[in-house]
Amino acid sequence: MRIQRILCPIDFSATTEAGLAPATSLATEYGAELTLLHVLNFPFTQIEALPPGFDVESYYEAMSDEANAHMAGLIDADAADFMKATTQVERGVPYAEIVRVCQDQSIDLVVMPTHARHGLDRLLMGSTTERIVRMASCPVLTVHPGDEPAFAPETILCATDFSAPADEALHLACDMAQRYDAKLVLLHIVTLWEYDPGNPSWRFPPLPEEYQASVIEGPQRQLEERRALASASKPHVETMIIRGFDAAAEIVRVASDEVSADLVVMGTHGHTGIAHLLLGSVAGKVVRTFPGPVLTVRQTD
Repeated sequence: MRIQRILCPIDFSATTEAGLAPATSLATEYGAELTLLHVLNFPFTQIEALPPGFDVESYYEAMSDEANAHMAGLIDADAADFMKATTQVERGVPYAEIVRVCQDQSIDLVVMPTHARHGLDRLLMGSTTERIVRMASCPVLTVHPGDEPAFAPETILCATDFSAPADEALHLACDMAQRYDAKLVLLHIVTLWEYDPGNPSWRFPPLPEEYQASVIEGPQRQLEERRALASASKPHVETMIIRGFDAAAEIVRVASDEVSADLVVMGTHGHTGIAHLLLGSVAGKVVRTFPGPVLTVRQTD
């Protein structure tokens, strides 16, 4: 996977500008073009309430000029010497415009922060970032405001379910591990288990040991096949199989507590609409709960 064009959405808040440093670092590492994008989300539904004679188009032009000037000042002059940096302003709903720009301009990577909502607000409201993760036609790197500004991972955890998106994510994880001389850990979660650790008093009937062994055998073989492929480009590769009740929770736990990962890479099936509401998203849960960068790769058409 070649990263030649990187998109960094900007809305001038402290949260979204946190994505600028890793976007700049990656653009420098890959020699990629970096585009800073701001979407004017002026409420079209309220135009009729404006005073008579209000020039909406002039207002948009003034906002566009101000946004371009602000974004131009965000790129460090020294960093600009190693990459081509441009600014762009669009009008509309932010997530829809970001998705459209990714398709129209053949963007290879989006770098943007997550606002890290919590509790009921997180469950009900979602976020622009989560929509981009589900819908963008290219990989998406999500970062938190508290992450290290310089993107230089030393340990990369690549979670795989052996699907096509997961295999595409593995290719990108291998490339980044090679570029940054990082250790690569391949992780598979077997979610068939007897109890929920969050509610240990509620248990399934115990599973026979022979059946548990058969459930692990297939994933071990597939994980070893992918380890061999990854080792062809990056020799320092480790594998892990974990049994757990919640795949997303186990990925976050292993990344945080067992391997101290600086970056989690994983595929996403990009469910939308009813499918997303019913099935949820392991990738979306990891993006919300892992306290570090997460790189998601959606299956290409």
